[in-house]
Amino acid sequence: MSGITFSLVLPPWLAQWYVHRCGGRSPVRLPKGSVESTIVQSFSRRKSERDAPDFPMPGDLLIEIPDNRAKPAEIYSFVPDSAKFMLQKAIRAQFDLCMFEDIVRPLFPGVMKKDLIYSWMEENGIEIDETNWCAVDKRYSRLRARLLNQARVKKSRKKTSK
Repeated sequence: MSGITFSLVLPPWLAQWYVHRCGGRSPVRLPKGSVESTIVQSFSRRKSERDAPDFPMPGDLLIEIPDNRAKPAEIYSFVPDSAKFMLQKAIRAQFDLCMFEDIVRPLFPGVMKKDLIYSWMEENGIEIDETNWCAVDKRYSRLRARLLNQARVKKSRKKTSK
């Protein structure tokens, strides 16, 4: 790996989950061939004099720029804000997909939502506090509502097609 990093602003719960997903180390090494790695490799460019330096703030996620033969990280070490925005969206989509596969789609009957979310947060490396729980609960509730709404629509379409 190159050792050259850039900072990405993410909510704490999402940053903690992503660090855990990528091996638990900071700066994060992007998985080879992942969507996130492809975004960084595709949109990294040479740093010009007019580009503002990337000073990480406390709480920012540090991501290591992956090596690439076509674009060496030592030369192509600048990731523009538009690419960082796409990277944020890709990480959120991965989070939603992971949560959906783990706890939304199975629909655990008889299990309290609070216990389910706390267990999932603990398993996925998210610090358990009120702010993180509220954020994860909101994402869980939206995903579950979307799933149940799709089921209702599907069921109503079956009734009208008869």
